[in-house]
Amino acid sequence: MSISNNIRLIGLSGTNGAGKDSAGDLLQQKFGYTFVSVSDFLREEASRRDLPHERKFLSQISREWRSKFGEGALVLKVIEGMDATQSNHLVISSLRAKGEVETIHQHGGIVLWIDADPKLRYERIIQNSRGRTEDNKTFKEFLNEEKIEMEGLPGSQGLCMQDVKDSSDFIIDNSNSMDELEEGLKKVLSK
Repeated sequence: MSISNNIRLIGLSGTNGAGKDSAGDLLQQKFGYTFVSVSDFLREEASRRDLPHERKFLSQISREWRSKFGEGALVLKVIEGMDATQSNHLVISSLRAKGEVETIHQHGGIVLWIDADPKLRYERIIQNSRGRTEDNKTFKEFLNEEKIEMEGLPGSQGLCMQDVKDSSDFIIDNSNSMDELEEGLKKVLSK
């Protein structure tokens, strides 16, 4: 499937707690984009399967879909689910595989990598955990989990965050204020 040429498409990726949702919210509120997270699609599927919304189950579903439908499956599900009456600007968050980046690029879009200081990201996750047991981890566990996600694992159906980062068009550091994040997004959108 191909999307209309008049749709502006942005893919968002980055490290955990870096502010992908904040960037997506800003793109929606300030710049008129429709913001969709592939994680929301995974949570919906987990609910259909009566699975908890924990990282390991969401990863299992995403690996299954990538294996069955290709590495860009999650991005394609979002694009196909777009209602024609929605904005012609779409931002898709939580890209985790190089094939998802390639799918964004094939549809004429750009990919932004959002990052921030690891300690700050850890503090954000702990502060915003919403009671999720998967967020109750030590800083060392957080860093170890991130290392695995960045490097990828055998049999992970293309899940390697370093490949996503290396394939991104722009990198934005979100270690400071929301105003600075907004300024970074403005600079990207002006190019």
